[in-house]
Amino acid sequence: MADPTTNPTNAQRPVGHPLGDGLSAIERAAKIGLGPMSPLGQRAWHGDSKPCVSCGELVRITDNTCRYCNQDLSVEMLIRMQQHSGPWYVLEHVRPFPGVNMERLIRQARRGIVTATTIVRGPFTDHQWRFAAKTPELCKYVGMCWNCQAPATESDTYCHHCAVNLDRPPGEILESAPVRKTSSELELLSSAIKSAGSDRTTPAPSPQQRIPAWIIAGFFILLATTILLLVIQLRGGGTPAKPAATTNVQTTLDDQSKKTTVKETTNQTDDTGGEPADDVTDDAGAEPGEPSQP
Repeated sequence: MADPTTNPTNAQRPVGHPLGDGLSAIERAAKIGLGPMSPLGQRAWHGDSKPCVSCGELVRITDNTCRYCNQDLSVEMLIRMQQHSGPWYVLEHVRPFPGVNMERLIRQARRGIVTATTIVRGPFTDHQWRFAAKTPELCKYVGMCWNCQAPATESDTYCHHCAVNLDRPPGEILESAPVRKTSSELELLSSAIKSAGSDRTTPAPSPQQRIPAWIIAGFFILLATTILLLVIQLRGGGTPAKPAATTNVQTTLDDQSKKTTVKETTNQTDDTGGEPADDVTDDAGAEPGEPSQP
């Protein structure tokens, strides 16, 4: 877009001229409120007009053909388009191509409408524009391998040159754009690993063996019984030591009592002059009726 300050047409216009602002016709119309969603365009947008199903340009509701892309707007054509609708698009500037399914693209490739240089986009291209010859599944219908561009036929499943898989399962979306491999053996090994991983069934996990509840309860009961017996044994082993100590104390007390008795007897003997035995003998030897000797 040219600089409005260097545009001689704008430079010759006065400062207050409405066309001297350097805006395009669409920008100028939007600025003053003339657009599809502006108040002046509401009736044309929602009333007498509708967008074309292919190019999106506004056409009259009563039109059967779009005057921009020549798309048939009849009810029968709209029903047929709905039957073949899908996520695949063909880049066509003259006549916009609506979204179709892969079967529709294959049919048009067989008829020669879609060629190797046709630009398409869809699930297998990460929804990015790409040549049909470099699009998986569609490439072999235009006679090429999407990886190495070697010749291929419709009946081929793998490329005879790089051994890449030419088909993709329905609904598979590439995580990234396909990168050309330099080694065919590496691609063959990768394809074999993928196919083996998909065919291999995952073994069902073996059920875990659970210990019955009665075994666990018996274990805890046995443990509690063992602890109880151990406590009883410890308490019973310390009890006999107490009577032994009591016996020793009693023996000691008896010895002390005997010593005290002997000591008292000795003291009494000393107090009586040391002759208690003679008095007893004399008293015992006297005959009855006889006075005792003084």
